Amino acid sequence: MAHQKGTLIVLTIFLAVFALVHAYIIGRLFVWLGMPLGVEYVWIVAAGVLLFPVASALEQRFLNWGTRVLYTLATVWMGTLTILLLTVVTGELLVFFMDSELVALTVLVVTAGAAVYALVAGRRFIVREHTITGPVKKPLRIAMASDVHAGAVHGKRYVQLIVDEITRQGADLIVFPGDLVDGPGRLPDDLLEPIDSLGIPAIHSYGNHEFYVGEKEVERVIQRTNITSLRNAHKDIKGIRVIGIDDSEDRNQLKKQLVGHTKKGMFNLLLYHRPDGLEEAAKHGVHLMLSGHTHNGQIYPFTLLVRMRFARKKGWYAVDTTKLFVSTGAGTWGPPMRLGSRSELVFITVVPEKKEKK
Repeated sequence: MAHQKGTLIVLTIFLAVFALVHAYIIGRLFVWLGMPLGVEYVWIVAAGVLLFPVASALEQRFLNWGTRVLYTLATVWMGTLTILLLTVVTGELLVFFMDSELVALTVLVVTAGAAVYALVAGRRFIVREHTITGPVKKPLRIAMASDVHAGAVHGKRYVQLIVDEITRQGADLIVFPGDLVDGPGRLPDDLLEPIDSLGIPAIHSYGNHEFYVGEKEVERVIQRTNITSLRNAHKDIKGIRVIGIDDSEDRNQLKKQLVGHTKKGMFNLLLYHRPDGLEEAAKHGVHLMLSGHTHNGQIYPFTLLVRMRFARKKGWYAVDTTKLFVSTGAGTWGPPMRLGSRSELVFITVVPEKKEKK
């Protein structure tokens, strides 16, 4: 009951803020274009506010091609709204130097251009290559795809793109440190099946969106594949120990769950969705920790705001001999858009440590 009440409060606040943003943006454009704030204004604001919740409800209820397209369009509108908010705020300064109608047209053209660019960027990922040393007997190549968010927006075709790139690059092991799946409705049965064609071990740990989707639904889809989900558990594979810890808002999650999972003398690889707890991982002898979650903000200005929550938002970090790599994600959450950040598929090759000559 308390959880439902909390969810209702968060949803109410979100819709209220969402409505205010719509009212402000559309209202300013109407004023700059010399249009009255009449019935048309109210209908446009209402349509913008209700598009996403209605699309989510329809996708959850019917789950077909039409609802998936509508849901995707709704997420694109949310991303475009973020860009539009920035351009309208900038327009507030431009009206002191330019005609208001010209400001409105400039805002719309710049927003449209930025949104198209963000859509193109959001459907592509770059490949990053890294090499580290560790206590392994022979080189081990790890492919990392965090935050794929496969589901309503990034479907089976996008999963196949990731699989095709891994096939081209080559890997001994593929890991998914959380948010592999996403969406408001039932996930397609064959969503993750392309991963099996790689013919290499695939390990998954739970991110926050696995819990949003629902544990039973995630398990149902993953069990149709050869993917192994590690939930506060470990598995020895390819000569290393892989540990998967469930995502949690509790910043002491690793302190509570990591005990007993590492093994001295083996290369310990930790999959933990959010980039918290590196110090704790170091205490337990983890050699490499892989995380995601931040998306590096995904769309500006969230690329700046993400720093307020996460000191480690992308790239490499280290405490003692423990290394952490935070990926910006192989996919996107919500709108399939990237502005000021990039999606990435990461390959990390672990090579044996050089023994000192006596």
